[in-house]
Amino acid sequence: MDQRKYLQYSRLSFRRAGQEGPLTRLLPCTKEELKSHTPIEIQGVNTYVAPSFAQDSEHDDNYPPYNKPGAITHWLRFAEPEELYILIMDSDIIMRRPYLPEELKVRPGWAAAPYFDFLKGVTNELARTHLQGVEPRTDTNLGPKGRLADMAGAPYLITKEDLKMVAPMWSTFTRKAWNLTGDMHAMEAGQKPWIAEMYGYVFGAAKANVWHNPVDYFQWIYPGYFTSEPPSVLHYGLLFEVKGHGFAFDKAWFHDFDPQQCTPWDLSLDRPTAGLLPLPPSPSTFTEVTGPFLLKLLLAIEPLVVLNSALCEHHLTHCPISDQLLTECAKVAKLEQELDDAYDDLEPILRGTECKDQYPDCPGWEKTNQCVENPTMMLGATDLGPGCRKSCKRCHANDGIKTRERGHDEVLEDGSSQSRSPVQALLERHMSSRQSLAARIWANGVGKGSQGKRREPRPLPRLKKDLEDAMEVKKEASIGNVRLKLRRKRTSTSGQPRVAHLKVHVQGRSSGMMDVLKGPSQEQLSAEAVLQASLQRVKWLASCGPRIF
Repeated sequence: MDQRKYLQYSRLSFRRAGQEGPLTRLLPCTKEELKSHTPIEIQGVNTYVAPSFAQDSEHDDNYPPYNKPGAITHWLRFAEPEELYILIMDSDIIMRRPYLPEELKVRPGWAAAPYFDFLKGVTNELARTHLQGVEPRTDTNLGPKGRLADMAGAPYLITKEDLKMVAPMWSTFTRKAWNLTGDMHAMEAGQKPWIAEMYGYVFGAAKANVWHNPVDYFQWIYPGYFTSEPPSVLHYGLLFEVKGHGFAFDKAWFHDFDPQQCTPWDLSLDRPTAGLLPLPPSPSTFTEVTGPFLLKLLLAIEPLVVLNSALCEHHLTHCPISDQLLTECAKVAKLEQELDDAYDDLEPILRGTECKDQYPDCPGWEKTNQCVENPTMMLGATDLGPGCRKSCKRCHANDGIKTRERGHDEVLEDGSSQSRSPVQALLERHMSSRQSLAARIWANGVGKGSQGKRREPRPLPRLKKDLEDAMEVKKEASIGNVRLKLRRKRTSTSGQPRVAHLKVHVQGRSSGMMDVLKGPSQEQLSAEAVLQASLQRVKWLASCGPRIF
């Protein structure tokens, strides 16, 4: 809900997450700010311009986060969206899995949101001052018993009708909630912490009698934190590092970064000011660990991989083609392919990882109710390690673990699949007639994948036999020489209710046709494979997952 220039590059890839639904960018600003604003135009994006709500004349205060609830209230009133569910997102998150109302059990009176343990104000004088008449909670869904509001933060998935009740009170409480927060963001009374807007939401929801379903503590994490399971959301709002590999990133370092500038770029700077962000280390260098500890490193580099891929897609579409552009974006595409391949190799290992406690004291801590009172540490959702999942009885079925979404993968000749990003397709188009360094990078790297040649899995230092067994099973499951050529990647039409997505600043969506060509003859297939091939000989008209630029 901000028009600052640096936010334009921090889009997410809904295509990678497989999220469906229209996307709306809320742009609250003054008339003067709008005149000086140069937006990135993205096909399929709805931009709603709202007045600026940053200035509060009643309290003689200026606080940019007022724009968030203010713009949402304005949009609901005047745009009248038709969708039944609304997903509200901040600019600094990477979506990894789709948010589905049925899966998250969103319904009237019940929303879904990640758990934020620093919202201590829901249990202290702040809540008691502003939430008189609200009954203390007796559950531990999103906070301790006795709280007056849930400890919830974005992204929020909520019904439209509930949001209509919550949004006006969200604005009202945000203006009142900066005193006595009792959290680490306000060190003295009267200080206005940046998270006052978060209190505005949870207080407004409590007053509207809207609560949040039991939380999955691995749904949302910071890059670089440990997690036993792949999360749905990565939030790169704070400084994070790829420990042991000399790489760190903080979005605040790139406040003046220009995401629209075409080449030439000076990428020799530690903190480039335009073009592309610094490239993180390659997954091929993560040879010292495997299992959840390798997952931690892969998740730490994913934000920079996705952001640079989004930037390359913009530059390759809107900028004059130069050798520097092709060379640098070939590096980005190669890194994106390596990340997806590493996730594919890791998935069978995670499925075979034993759920266990990290500390010998875990059983004792569980008896003192620490699983409820200190869930972030106990359930392994910090950078410390796996915590006490076994003692807390939070061992999930490993056979359902997915390291990434594959709705837009290309299906290869052997029946397996491989990721192929829009950047790869754009590079192929531009490199076909060029003899450049970029073309050589392409020919020796990621380009092979797009030609249907699956590279051998990278050997891992531990559990190598598990990986080999998994690859053998995958090989035996192949149904033969099936070649499916996709003009566009697709997201399966799930039949889920449509969800409107609100995103800070720039967003986009694309759609296209998927053609499944004729497969092998029935004589070449087993009875089971015949059924599968019959289902594949269909032409689908499907929209690709929404995509944020």
